[in-house]
Amino acid sequence: MPESVPSSLIIDAFKEIFQSERRGVKRQDPLGWIISVPDTHQKSVLAALDKERSLRVLTCSTEDDANAVAAGLYMTGEPVVVIDFLKPGIEEFASLLPPFVGRALTQWAEKNGKLEAYSVGMHLKTSGVFGFLLMRSLAWLKPWRPNSYRFVEEQQLIERWLARVRAGAWEELVADLLATHYDPAYLRATSQNYLHYDDGMRISIERLDESGIRSAAAGLIRSAV
Repeated sequence: MPESVPSSLIIDAFKEIFQSERRGVKRQDPLGWIISVPDTHQKSVLAALDKERSLRVLTCSTEDDANAVAAGLYMTGEPVVVIDFLKPGIEEFASLLPPFVGRALTQWAEKNGKLEAYSVGMHLKTSGVFGFLLMRSLAWLKPWRPNSYRFVEEQQLIERWLARVRAGAWEELVADLLATHYDPAYLRATSQNYLHYDDGMRISIERLDESGIRSAAAGLIRSAV
């Protein structure tokens, strides 16, 4: 099973990197700037960083914004280190395989609860030569991508959604988007970030209007008392 990395270890790694980059530089305060595009995977790290006085956090909305801010800091003489956090596993490996192989591997992993079992957490300093070349090597796979499992699956989904758009089948389109795209993504993120999610209470809401939500909230309150 994949294990979480304590936020303190990540912050210590940040400090070591910044200290290395700051050697011989007159300005030492702040020790470093962290430019973040936050998501649920970073919540504990960002909460811990709020308590750090030697590190400053700049929150951006998109990766493009983050790159622009990093460029601005670099122009003022600040050392810039770009680190990409990755966690490749069976899903990512299967996505590059031929469709019949990738599909079989993914189905086996889902059936046996192994989809996240072999994920490997890693961080790459992509502002360095090795990290940059390693990330760049992914771009060299571009000619193969149309033959890969993920590409074929994605194209089939997109064509199905476009067909429903052309037919004006909006209810079917929304239901399909939720079931095949949004729900699996949120469920995966929730399961990874909330350890007791499976133990939580499940409620059924008959109607998604104000009265239905009020009724569900009242039921939760009664069960908690």
